Amino acid sequence: TPRRRSSSLKSDRRLIAPRNLNEPVRCRTSGFAKTQAPAIRLAARRFPGPIWIVGSGTQIPLGSGAIDAVCNLFTQLHVGELARVLKPEGHLLVVTPAADHLWSLRERLFDEVRAHDPDKFLAALEGAFELRSRQEIRFGLELAQPGLRQLLQMTPYAWKARPERRAALEASEMFETQASFTLMLFRRRADNAVDAPPEVEAAAAEVALPETPAGAPGPTEIPESPETPATAEDSDPWKRARKRRNGQ
Repeated sequence: TPRRRSSSLKSDRRLIAPRNLNEPVRCRTSGFAKTQAPAIRLAARRFPGPIWIVGSGTQIPLGSGAIDAVCNLFTQLHVGELARVLKPEGHLLVVTPAADHLWSLRERLFDEVRAHDPDKFLAALEGAFELRSRQEIRFGLELAQPGLRQLLQMTPYAWKARPERRAALEASEMFETQASFTLMLFRRRADNAVDAPPEVEAAAAEVALPETPAGAPGPTEIPESPETPATAEDSDPWKRARKRRNGQ
């Protein structure tokens, strides 16, 4: 199926959408991410096989019943949209923090540590999905200072913790903690049919563009910007991607 490149619905991020809303995605693998466009640009360069899409989970730019499975990793669940884009009896994999995820790290950052509640999603999913299996995965982490800083930057603790406590933790030569995840596999109920919201249909019609000319960059190829003098920022891939997006 020909694919088109367009602007996203509410920002200058780029996505790749099917010809129209109700046309299924005809590919073996596709990736949809509610994240910043620079991350997807880097992922698309490293893994050129999948179709990468940037968009909002509230209005997923895919046709109804278009895909077999969805992975939801540490993010908000928009149940109606997830049920809509899945085929009947399609699968949803939810990965969420287990109760004791990074417990020792949180003890160093906060006066009071509360256990995560991995079951908080179950009530919202019950009407559209059936829980099929559940598993918990735990493994230890031994982190030197660079790895510890990177881990903190991946979590909300980076801005929730008091600066002095975060600085004290980052000063540790080595730090040990445990990552704990709850994996829940759901199957969409076959009798749960969800239509696309009217605003999604309208947006899909607005973003349609002419076919990509022969020889133009493919859907996962990002045109390189002209050569510019090297700066201190050029060593940071996130800043390089942001500069390319802004035409700098």
